[in-house]
Amino acid sequence: METTAIKSVIDACNEYKNKRNENNLLQLQAQLDVLISMTSGGKSLKLFKAQKLLPTTFVTCVVELLYDLNSPMELISKTLSVLFNLVSDSDICKTLQSEFDITASLVSVLKHYYRGGLSDKVVLQCVQTLQIVTYQYKIDFPNSFIVDIVEFLVTNIQEEESKMTLPCLSLIANLCRNSIAIQTHLKAMNNLMVIAKTLMTYIGHPNLTIVAVTLSILATPVFYKYVGEKLFSKGNNEETFRLIFNVLIHGDLATKRYVVDMFVDVLKDEHIQQALITYDKFGKCLGETLMLLNCTDSQMTEKVLELVLVFCGVPYLRNRVCQVLMFNQIVQNQGCTLKNASEQPFFKLVQWACQPISTNGQVSLKAVDVLREMNEEMIDSGSTVEVSLRLDATLPMATELLTCQVVADSPTLNLHCLKMKKVVDFLRTLCTDEFARKHVAQCLDLQVISGILEFQLHHNKVTKGQRPKQSDWSDTGVDLVFHTLDLMYQLRNDMPAINQLIAKVLQNALFVPFLAYTLTSSTRERIHICLELLGISISLTDFPITLLGENITAINSLKQSEELDGLRYKPCDKPLSPPPIYSVYQGSGDQQGRQPCHSQVDSLIEKMKTGMDLKDTRASDMMAIYEHKVASLQTQKRDLQDLLEAKEFALTQADRLLTRYKSRNAQSEAEAHDLRLLLQQSENRIENYLDEKKQSMQDKKQLEEKYREKQSRLQEMETRLQSVGNELNTERDEHSNLRDVHEILKKHADDLQGQLENAKLRIKELEDDYSSLEKERDDQEMAIDQLCQEISKSTKSNKDFKQQVTALEAKIKTLKKVIAEKEADVVNLTTELQKHDEIQNMIHKLTGAKK
Repeated sequence: METTAIKSVIDACNEYKNKRNENNLLQLQAQLDVLISMTSGGKSLKLFKAQKLLPTTFVTCVVELLYDLNSPMELISKTLSVLFNLVSDSDICKTLQSEFDITASLVSVLKHYYRGGLSDKVVLQCVQTLQIVTYQYKIDFPNSFIVDIVEFLVTNIQEEESKMTLPCLSLIANLCRNSIAIQTHLKAMNNLMVIAKTLMTYIGHPNLTIVAVTLSILATPVFYKYVGEKLFSKGNNEETFRLIFNVLIHGDLATKRYVVDMFVDVLKDEHIQQALITYDKFGKCLGETLMLLNCTDSQMTEKVLELVLVFCGVPYLRNRVCQVLMFNQIVQNQGCTLKNASEQPFFKLVQWACQPISTNGQVSLKAVDVLREMNEEMIDSGSTVEVSLRLDATLPMATELLTCQVVADSPTLNLHCLKMKKVVDFLRTLCTDEFARKHVAQCLDLQVISGILEFQLHHNKVTKGQRPKQSDWSDTGVDLVFHTLDLMYQLRNDMPAINQLIAKVLQNALFVPFLAYTLTSSTRERIHICLELLGISISLTDFPITLLGENITAINSLKQSEELDGLRYKPCDKPLSPPPIYSVYQGSGDQQGRQPCHSQVDSLIEKMKTGMDLKDTRASDMMAIYEHKVASLQTQKRDLQDLLEAKEFALTQADRLLTRYKSRNAQSEAEAHDLRLLLQQSENRIENYLDEKKQSMQDKKQLEEKYREKQSRLQEMETRLQSVGNELNTERDEHSNLRDVHEILKKHADDLQGQLENAKLRIKELEDDYSSLEKERDDQEMAIDQLCQEISKSTKSNKDFKQQVTALEAKIKTLKKVIAEKEADVVNLTTELQKHDEIQNMIHKLTGAKK
């Protein structure tokens, strides 16, 4: 259905381009209406994401319709509606930005319709689409349209509030946040303070999204020095944070996006970090924010988790987040499961982490990151004694995520590898705690770990001698391999069988390119893990050390060639076009054919020097050849100069490396010499310690004998002391027992006297109640007698009524008989009347016939 609709739009667009008449225009608009209904309302846009010919052709047609400003306004409006529905998907939006430069086309439409005063609807659609397109996207500055759009936005927010206000504010927030050049351009404007005052008026707006966008703008460096510092001053901190959390909790998705962005910008300031730490109601606000994880919208949950990760970036705030999320009574209930506590933020976090990468990729990644941060905080702060790590919920989640099957040609392979790496990092964090490490060892399956490593060793680009990019799945796969091996190394004492698997992987020749690629990388964590594994690998007997050296040299040579390619002079893309006769001279390969050419060139040079006329065609052709050769020689000279500079640069680098190696070698020799001296000193100290030990042993024996004698005397004194103490204790116990009995008897006598007084009072009350009850009984008996008399009277009247009813019934029966007889008489009379009427009719007919 969707494929046919897309094909219909493409065909209608081509027909309209070929012949612009009313019928083709109406047909194209009708097809666009169908597509608008198919893409609106949050429906699936998977077909438009595929990198195939049909979706690409369709997007090209849509963009071409926007570039054609002579198209009717209604067609542009429908095209913008389709585009607005498409850019709601992040993948399609990135494609439109990178390959189709959708921002420039939208701004051209905006300039055309706004300056001409043609349609406010199209202008609003353009601004709303730009709001989505420019979110978290950096626009290069300066360019042909950015100055115009900034002026348009600034003038719009200073006018009266309208439907254009919110998208204009959002667009300003997007532009200011992602480009320092645009911030500088705004600072250079004359009316910057007027804009800041206008923005301050929107902070108390009833629309929460406008408030969130305004706060995001004021948090940018453009306005922070003028207004933001006052807004987040010590006196306003409490009110500002209350407003921000209120907007965050009760706002929609767009509101949450800008609030989170504002927190990312503002929490870079240490003063605001301290103010948020000391905010009294931060725990309550954070708890209400975490309850937003119960929503079903993945994008909204992603922003909430992003905010939690921002808070975790601040040391003290991470502890507060951990307390709110993990120090929960329901979470700590060991009998609680995911079914009966699914509304709690912790369990919702685990559920989001279990979501498949194909549908909720970024949400699940952020959820795993938050769980890792929480467990790391609990382990580092020593809070595992007070609160459980909830391994019963997180470990099954982690093992289940590691068992997910990965397809080599999957478009989401990079996200799969990234999620597995994050899960492995989560397990590495748990292994820093001894109790948790034992549970990880019990739950982890060696076949699953082996499958992950085998997939990377056989499918990763590194094993084929290629250098993957940072955004490629192979680069993420390298981290996955080393982090998995590090996890296995931490579990070696708890899982004895894992040592064989580690040795098998390290001795595999396919693992050598991973070591070489990591050793030549610029990431500190990679190199540290790689050096640890390299130390283990070298100790093995069958480790291919020579193959590792060859791989490192190959990678270094590849790096040098890439650096030379970057430094080498690149000539213009359009080659010089030789004259027609150049091929004739080039075709003659002998020396005789070249001598006339050189002689003619020399003659041309002489003519140029003497100022002779060069109007003949032969001379002009030779001049063209000469110019071409000069240009080629210049390009060759530039290439040689670039190569020479590159070689010099390489030589300087080699000299630097050589000096570093020499200095390191000298340092290592000096350190070795120091170690030898230390070793000799330690040996001398050990000998002295042995002599002292012998002397101390003899002294120890003498002290032991003295200790035994004193211990025997002490035992005798202790026995005497115990006997005296026992007698004293028995007397004390008897005295205390008698005192306790006396106090108990006294208390019992007091209680009995109180009970006696209470019983007397109760007897008086009961006697009063009895007398009142007797009076009531007499009154009730009198009332009962009266009721009996009335009942007897009513029974007599009922008998009379029954007799009357029977008499009336007898009369009714007789009357019914009379009525039946009368009805029979009426029937007879009606029949006789009919006969008389018939006779009269016959008489009338006969008399009429005679007349």
